[in-house]
Amino acid sequence: MRYSNYTKQEILEKTREAIHMFIRKQVRPFAELLDDNFVWIGDFEPLYMKGIPAFLESVKEEIQEQPVDITEEEYALLSHESHIWITYGRFTATALGLSSRIHFTFVWRQNGNALRLLHANANHAKKMPYENAQSKIFENCNQTEHMLYPADASKLTIRNLSGSIHYLLTDEILFMKANNKICEIVTQNGIVSCRTTLTELENFPFIRIHKSYLVNRAYIREICRYTAVLSNGIQLPIGKKWYMDLKKCLKERGE
Repeated sequence: MRYSNYTKQEILEKTREAIHMFIRKQVRPFAELLDDNFVWIGDFEPLYMKGIPAFLESVKEEIQEQPVDITEEEYALLSHESHIWITYGRFTATALGLSSRIHFTFVWRQNGNALRLLHANANHAKKMPYENAQSKIFENCNQTEHMLYPADASKLTIRNLSGSIHYLLTDEILFMKANNKICEIVTQNGIVSCRTTLTELENFPFIRIHKSYLVNRAYIREICRYTAVLSNGIQLPIGKKWYMDLKKCLKERGE
């Protein structure tokens, strides 16, 4: 079901993207997501900011700080009305050996075809028992409203063509495409190209649908003859050699 131009999944992905930008000190890309009337509220009264210029001024010193690792991520859609979405989440942030559990609330507003962050509230939470209001938020959300990224989620470590190391959650990967001796790994946030073969990656939870493609089955929306249609509308070819095996695999898994 779509709300205007965005699905629940897209809103949650946008929320996660914004969190990763901010925590990893990608301030400029994060600022591009902000509404002109953006308001930020942190743990203490001085951490109240209104407007993009005030936000950029407040975080300019943080840009030089060491990026933070994020684990144990959870995101939930709390409410939607007209062009407003409210999301909630929590994650563990770690830097220099120190960890902190952070809870946050985002208010998104659609402006034309763009989604802008209107309000953000974040706080460093103390450890609390499971039976608390925050936990019940996730208990009451159905699967389409809730995204979980546990600390032990399966990860893929990839060195790209320039030598940089990427740590990718397998759940983030849509599909992989072999192009001569180059493998293109297409994720929710972009493409990572590396020198490897699809055969080396088949031990991970992906389905071979073609000699040149591995696909994350979670993103297959439907199969139309020899074409796999993904949840974002991308269409990929299915080789005859793999067609029946793919149908059987999806049927056995209830898809």
